[in-house]
Amino acid sequence: MDTNVFRYVLEVDKCKNITLAAKHLFISQPALTKQLSKLEKELGGRIFVSHEQAEWDSWKHAPEFYD
Repeated sequence: MDTNVFRYVLEVDKCKNITLAAKHLFISQPALTKQLSKLEKELGGRIFVSHEQAEWDSWKHAPEFYD
């Protein structure tokens, strides 16, 4: 495992935006995304959930509350 990936995770968490974090880290956004995906595979789970995904998850489960 590349130890830089920990810096990447911290920067994404701080920025709350992968594109902005990539700029701060002086790497391309696709390279950052690839490294995060690789780490997620190693850990066996998601590290970050995008805002859009979180909204989708909330909407997807909403009908359960009304049944």
